[in-house]
Amino acid sequence: MNNRHETEKQRCAQGCGFYKLCWIFIIGGVIGCLVETIWCRFALGYWMGRSSNAFFPISIVWGIGFALFSLILYKDKETSFWKLFIKGYLCGSALEFSCGWLCEKVLHMTFWSYAHLPLNIGGRISLVFSVLWGTAAIIWGKWGYPAISWIIEKIPKKKGMILTWVLTGYLGITTVITGFGLIRMAQRHEEKPVSTICDQYLDHYLPDQVLKKVFPKMRFVE
Repeated sequence: MNNRHETEKQRCAQGCGFYKLCWIFIIGGVIGCLVETIWCRFALGYWMGRSSNAFFPISIVWGIGFALFSLILYKDKETSFWKLFIKGYLCGSALEFSCGWLCEKVLHMTFWSYAHLPLNIGGRISLVFSVLWGTAAIIWGKWGYPAISWIIEKIPKKKGMILTWVLTGYLGITTVITGFGLIRMAQRHEEKPVSTICDQYLDHYLPDQVLKKVFPKMRFVE
């Protein structure tokens, strides 16, 4: 019993706390970026980047979604498929709608639109993708989270904590830089001149042609 307790203390992430959620956010975001990229290849016939970060292939919406699902569902392995589906359907739809609304209000941009699909709300969510969120919740709650959680807990505690902070720090900084790059892109769209050294940096390293490759479906909202 004592040996088991000592082993658990040496693990990187127990339960569903901060460190495990960080890893799930990263893993989920990378998986989401990969899934969407492959989806675009087969649905549209060409490759399209679906990252939310100009410096790393990760989808912020998927990452948050996986972390949110984990918080809500990590004790629900024995819950019925129907209850998992309803939770995923509602939470995923609310998350996607909120992210879409926030991007429109803060950045004056859209990064996806379901306006061409039936039963959509403002182009931000649609019945088809809400059903996919519900299906993803079933897969994650029943099989995905237990498997990923087991792998994460195998990481040695000290190394895992250091690596967690390094990765989250890098993603946090580069995501903020990407956000400022998008804000500056909107300013260029409005023909606002360079006013700071930061603007000069962003114009040089994150010009429109670079950001359009990262966000090919991005559109300005007037």
